[in-house]
Amino acid sequence: MQNKEINSQIDNLLLCLANIFKLEEENASESSLELKEALVIVDSQI
Repeated sequence: MQNKEINSQIDNLLLCLANIFKLEEENASESSLELKEALVIVDSQI
């Protein structure tokens, strides 16, 4: 059960990061290094 919840939280975090990157792209602004690193870290947990 706990593993299922962790995977759900990871999925939610990935969706949030994807939304942030989309907003930054729409505003023609570059994503911060911290956001890029967060995406790599979360993606490696899958």
